[in-house]
Amino acid sequence: MKPETPDWYKSLQSNPLKTETFSHQLAFKIKSEALSPSIKKGSFVRRLSLISFSILAGVIGLMLLINKTEVLESLQIDVVPSSNSSNSNNSPVSIPTSAAGPHLTQPGQTPTDEEWETLINKNNPSTYKEFLDKAQINENVMLVFSRKLLEYKGHQSISVGFDYLEWTSREWKTSQSVFYHMRRDESGIFYFQRGNNKEVPEERLITAWSGLDNTPLLYGMVIDSEISQIRITDGKQEQHLAKIIPHSDGYTYWYAEMSSREEPYTVESLNSEGQVLTSDVFYSY
Repeated sequence: MKPETPDWYKSLQSNPLKTETFSHQLAFKIKSEALSPSIKKGSFVRRLSLISFSILAGVIGLMLLINKTEVLESLQIDVVPSSNSSNSNNSPVSIPTSAAGPHLTQPGQTPTDEEWETLINKNNPSTYKEFLDKAQINENVMLVFSRKLLEYKGHQSISVGFDYLEWTSREWKTSQSVFYHMRRDESGIFYFQRGNNKEVPEERLITAWSGLDNTPLLYGMVIDSEISQIRITDGKQEQHLAKIIPHSDGYTYWYAEMSSREEPYTVESLNSEGQVLTSDVFYSY
């Protein structure tokens, strides 16, 4: 509906002087000033809305950033160093069991003795190896010392030796193995003598001499219960003590890994008083 024209406006139209005085420009100014408060109010509301929207957008962005960070942290994958990074100062972290399996553990977190025994029997369970001890060469290489028993032609064969396990990006794998075989019957322990390949009995100390990946190894069996220590002197006249491992079968097993190849090696067995009971010299394997 069109609004009714006020009386004062009609009187102005009938009076030319008043009309001239109350010009259209003045009317427009009055109208503009009348509308000004509402316009200013609308501008203020719009500015307030923009500020509120900006604050809300900032809060939402912050929440998304926090959530993204939490998601990335939950999906973080630990990196295992390769064999070329063995000198790194960063301690490696194990791969989660769910991804790597129960026996696939990082070098930084060594498997248990039971897990090592499972690993060395993984590829050949028919001749079961019994874990005796382990020696770490570096963070990516482990030597596992074990023994295995076999029945052969009514006699029992005892073998002692090593598995050379390496870490390969996701798991420990045996890359090399070496074992020395002896025969046991009611009369004692027999072994093959070096040089003449003849089986002879032994009553005191059996020594095997071999190597894996440039790591010289001396190991064997202690038969004489009087032997309490085994001392090895290398070509530089440096002395090393072997590790001795008593077993429930009544025998004692021993081994020593050398850091470098320094021939010849003199192997001596000693009693509890330090007296030398046996002595033998070993050269290249």
